[in-house]
Amino acid sequence: MRTILAPPAVRARPPLLPFAAVGTGIAWSAVATRAPAPEVALTLSILAVVAFFAFLLIGRRRLATAFLLAGVLTMTWNGVRLAGWATLSDGLLVVALLLSLPEISFPLRQVPRSPIYIAVFLIVFGGIAGTIFATTDSAESTSRILRFGIASVGMLFLVSTIGRDYRKLNLLLAGFIGSTVASTAFGMVMEGGMGRIDGLAIHPNHLAQAQVLSLGPLIVFWSTARGMNRFGLGAMVVLLSLGVLDTGSRGSLIGTIALVGLAVVLLKSGRVAVLAGAGTIAMVLVLIGIITVPGSNAFARLLYVDGSGSAASDAGRAILLQKNLDLVSQSPILGRGFENVLEAHNIYIQLLVGAGVFGLMGAGLLVASTVSWLLVRPTRPSSIAVLGCGLGFFGFLVAGLVQNQLWDRFLWFLPAVATHTFWIAKAGTDRDRHSSVTR
Repeated sequence: MRTILAPPAVRARPPLLPFAAVGTGIAWSAVATRAPAPEVALTLSILAVVAFFAFLLIGRRRLATAFLLAGVLTMTWNGVRLAGWATLSDGLLVVALLLSLPEISFPLRQVPRSPIYIAVFLIVFGGIAGTIFATTDSAESTSRILRFGIASVGMLFLVSTIGRDYRKLNLLLAGFIGSTVASTAFGMVMEGGMGRIDGLAIHPNHLAQAQVLSLGPLIVFWSTARGMNRFGLGAMVVLLSLGVLDTGSRGSLIGTIALVGLAVVLLKSGRVAVLAGAGTIAMVLVLIGIITVPGSNAFARLLYVDGSGSAASDAGRAILLQKNLDLVSQSPILGRGFENVLEAHNIYIQLLVGAGVFGLMGAGLLVASTVSWLLVRPTRPSSIAVLGCGLGFFGFLVAGLVQNQLWDRFLWFLPAVATHTFWIAKAGTDRDRHSSVTR
């Protein structure tokens, strides 16, 4: 006679994490602004109430994924702010992180295998060393190191809580691309286009960086799509390409050109070749004067046909670059901390100034990781996503030669997705039916 054992009783746990998010948000606002921030407290309180009932209905893990998706959907809209120092996406991601705390052990086990974590560690370590031994404003440097660490490590940890569920990672990637497309369309409609549009971002350069990052996976998905999906994805590719021009960002335009050129080589796709050919023809027509572009357009600014604006901007950047090169000579090993880390308008010089040789080693690991993603053969849905993320981040690294963004959350989203999707691709655990974008 078999004895059937009753399952152990499960003790109900109160949904305290949403309320912890409120307390954290209010404390953060008090520390950051040294003044009451009622709009932040109210927003986080509303999020907590929503989280409370959602927690009861769908459970913690699903709720964490929902907040993460909402945070990703609003990540590139950094012009939509709760306060001067916090965006709507920040609030959503904080709640997602708190709800995901039990899963945070997952990325900690993966640190030895992921060069991205090592790269971030080296940059932060170098920045701390420079702050201790060389900086003149330790408070400002420490604040910027924290912002960089939260943006990079926080995004890596959050995406890793999805685990090896490719469907959810693919959904996050699709949401990121869709939010950038929406922000671009908003800018073109509301601001007329062919100017320096910023959409829902805080600055045109921020929107342009999001466009470059999104174009990588979008082009790869478009090159592999079948049926009617290829027309919709193709329209998005054209919209984002035109959007880069409309932002007036010369660095992002250079990154886009490099990205598309590399995509032609790697993908061997007729569609991508046609896109590259059309862009090349358009540039030639502009150069010989058959097509005239507005002065605020990125291509016009690149060719210095926008009056004196680009020349004046470059003169100011040259002075700042020389200043930062002088700082490198003063402390080449440990760097000078993150006090002036955004001045040089070159992310590699900035990391060398801020974190010394450790920052340069970290930058080298970022480049090496990107190369490893670009060498993945796009034979499975997960490997297609990895290649797309690699292309997008490659565009950012090229644009980074003349741009200065380092700690915006959306900059670290593709490396996070690529890192964890890369494990799925190596394990071969995804299935074709899991792809919701390339079909």
